[in-house]
Amino acid sequence: MRKISLVALCLFFNLITKAKDKAHAYPLITDDTCLNIWSFDDGLNQSFIKDQTGKEQSL
Repeated sequence: MRKISLVALCLFFNLITKAKDKAHAYPLITDDTCLNIWSFDDGLNQSFIKDQTGKEQSL
């Protein structure tokens, strides 16, 4: 009984703490604090890029 509850606890902990494999955004250009360009999608050509304020920009 103790082994079953330990396995159940481990599985529950694994489901709760499982992190996402994908980042929220990927930095494309980081020159200084005033120039940061981010991609918020997996594909570079699937969405607009955004600056550090979240405003859509174009290259």
